[in-house]
Amino acid sequence: MRYFIQGADGQVYGPSEMEEINKWIVEGRVVPTTLLQPEDSQMRVAAATVSGLVWGDNQSFQSYTPQVLSTAKYEFSGSWACFGASMVLCCIPSFGAHISLGIGGIVLSIMAYRKGRIWAVAPLLLNLFFVIFWIWVRRMTGNSMQLQEMINRMKDVVPR
Repeated sequence: MRYFIQGADGQVYGPSEMEEINKWIVEGRVVPTTLLQPEDSQMRVAAATVSGLVWGDNQSFQSYTPQVLSTAKYEFSGSWACFGASMVLCCIPSFGAHISLGIGGIVLSIMAYRKGRIWAVAPLLLNLFFVIFWIWVRRMTGNSMQLQEMINRMKDVVPR
């Protein structure tokens, strides 16, 4: 498999074969926290998590925290925080912050997923569902968030 490599200077190199990456490990140009991106994917992972790379005795990757997971935790937590806040604020009449927070949660979930947090799909789907739901509710109620009016309109739409 071939990988793109994000160097310490921020530049992206490659794609490179595993043999070449192993040479760079020996030279010290690739360390366990170096970010690699498979040629056929958008997800970056730490070099320490890629099988097939040979680490010398002086480079024990157990002592490293993969950079990709340590940074993605903030996006992942933020996506859940946006979801929770949008659920709390949804009850405030004519207040659109819950939709804005839902959109923020979607963006943060995508960022976390692209950095290797597979479970970021859960807050992504929940935020997406509730943004679509609240846009639909606003259209149904004519932009007023009167609960009784919304319930009455939903009764007219839902078959008995």
